[in-house]
Amino acid sequence: MSAAARTNRFRRRFIQLNLASWISHLNAHASTPQFQTQWQLSPELVARGALKKYRDKVKALQQAQLLDTETWFTQRIRAITAQLATQAAIDYPCSRDWQWEIHSSDQIDENSYGMAGGKIIISRPMVNDYSLNESALAMLIAHEMAHALLLHNFAEDQEALRLFPAWAEKSFEDFETAIDDDDTLIRALASLGKQQEFEADLKGLQLALRAGYAAKGLLAFYEKLRKKSAYPNFESLSHPAPAARLQRLRDWLTQQESPN
Repeated sequence: MSAAARTNRFRRRFIQLNLASWISHLNAHASTPQFQTQWQLSPELVARGALKKYRDKVKALQQAQLLDTETWFTQRIRAITAQLATQAAIDYPCSRDWQWEIHSSDQIDENSYGMAGGKIIISRPMVNDYSLNESALAMLIAHEMAHALLLHNFAEDQEALRLFPAWAEKSFEDFETAIDDDDTLIRALASLGKQQEFEADLKGLQLALRAGYAAKGLLAFYEKLRKKSAYPNFESLSHPAPAARLQRLRDWLTQQESPN
């Protein structure tokens, strides 16, 4: 074989090896899309995003003259929150440095809710409609606090990115807006959301009990929730059935009272 033939054969072999390497590289990355993002999901990032949303909500309510319209009621919910937060700092040391913040809203047809980092809105129309006394109101607040203490917003974001990783390409603000507004995401996360409601029920009850509230008064909140529901034995897209929530807490309390 001539020197020229050997050179051509070597070149063909070199090209084949590089082509094979290139094809192998494409195959290795074809099934695992890589998304570039400017943000890294963390509890701290979620809390900062929640704070911005909370500030925007408070400002909107204030402009509409729907924020903290009754001073005595605002003082009441803040006193309850302070008592629960003292216990939360013991039960959940990570919350010791949190700046808990709670406001009341007079907006009609809006539920009470808690956000990451300890930011809470309490619906005063709901409290009035349910005729919540001190203990029942404490249970409502403890439930919302539990969502924050259990990092539920962070867990929800983690699950959303697991199911729909392409959202990592968007801005964090767009992603957080979609969590609340995108129908596909809302339905995909519904099962997790109902599980989180059960968790917040139990952990909120435990927190309130340790903070000094009596079990009977705390359960009164869930009894009112069941009685006010048109379909107490049926779950909604976002929440478990009211009757099931009450029964779970009753069962847990019975277990605590039973001798081992």
